Amino acid sequence: LENFYEPTDRSRIARHLMGEDHFSPDRYVWSRAFHQTTDKDGIQLMVDSLPDRFGNALKDSSLTQIRSALQPIATAPAWLWFNWGYYLHVRLGRYAEAESAYREAIARYPKDALPWNGLGNLYCDQLGRPADAAEAFNIALGLDPTDESAHQNRLFLRRDFMGEGSAARPLLRDLRSLPKNEWPDTTLLHEAIFAAYDSNWGLACQSLTRALAFRADGFSANNTDDWLRASAVLLHLNYGAELLAFLYQRGDTVARLRPWVEALRALQAGDRRMLQNVAPEIRSAAEIFYDGIESRLMKLPEKTRRLPAVLPKKARAKRR
Repeated sequence: LENFYEPTDRSRIARHLMGEDHFSPDRYVWSRAFHQTTDKDGIQLMVDSLPDRFGNALKDSSLTQIRSALQPIATAPAWLWFNWGYYLHVRLGRYAEAESAYREAIARYPKDALPWNGLGNLYCDQLGRPADAAEAFNIALGLDPTDESAHQNRLFLRRDFMGEGSAARPLLRDLRSLPKNEWPDTTLLHEAIFAAYDSNWGLACQSLTRALAFRADGFSANNTDDWLRASAVLLHLNYGAELLAFLYQRGDTVARLRPWVEALRALQAGDRRMLQNVAPEIRSAAEIFYDGIESRLMKLPEKTRRLPAVLPKKARAKRR
C-alpha cells in the first residue's frame, strides 16, 4: 500500500464512484492516508477526493486534522465559509455545522446565490425541512434568476419532496427557458420523472436512455445527487422493477454503473444485506449509493407513494 499514499494517487479512491477507476473506497485506507498527510495542500486534495458523505466514516483524529487545516478563521471572507460549508455538507456529512457555515457565508456577502442553493439542498436532502428548502431556493433564484442548479433543485423539491407531482410541470418550462443547459442529463431525468407520474413508462424510458447517453463514462461528481433523487422517486412511484429491467436490457449501462445498479437491486428487494454478495471492489460504492437513495426515499411524502397493484383473488370453485 505504500505507493498508494503518493499525492498523485490519492484521488483514485473517490473516482471509483464516477466509474473512472476500479479501486473501492475503504474506511481504513482513508483514515491511514489522512494520518500520513501533514501539509495543508495534501489534506485539501484528499478532502476534495472524498466520496460524498464519506467523512462520517473517518476517525475523529482525521476530522481534527481537516478542521485544523481547512476551517476558516472568524474574519475569513464569504467564499471561504461557503467552501467550508460545502465540505461539511457534501464530503464530511456534518449537517448542523454545514448549515452554520453556509449562514456565515451569507452574513458576509448576502448577494451571493451559491450558499442559499447549498442551504436548500441541505434542507431538502439531509435535514428534511422542505419549507426552509423552498425559501432558500427562492432566495437563490431571486438573486440569480439564471442559476440552473437552483432551478433543477427547486423542481426536485416541489414536485417530489413537497408532493406537487405533475402540478409542478411549469417549473420544467422555466428550466428549459434558461439560456444555458449545463446539466442536460438532469433535465432529462426530470422529463422521465414527469412521465412516471403520468404512468407513461415508455416515455420515461426514452428520457432515461438520453440521460444515460450523457454519462457514458459514469456519473459526474457535480450531479450524482440528482441521479440519487431520481432513483428514489422512481422507486417511490413503484417503478423499481421496470427500472432494473430497463437497465439490464442495456448491458453496457450495468457494467459501467454497477454500484448504482446493485444498490437499486437491493433497495427494490428491501434488503441492504444483498450488497454483501456483490464483488468486494464495488461493495463500498454500492453501499454509498444505497444509503444516498434510501435517505431520500424516506423523505418523500406518503401521499404520492404508489403501492404495487393488488390482483383480484380468483373465485374458488364451488363443490358440487
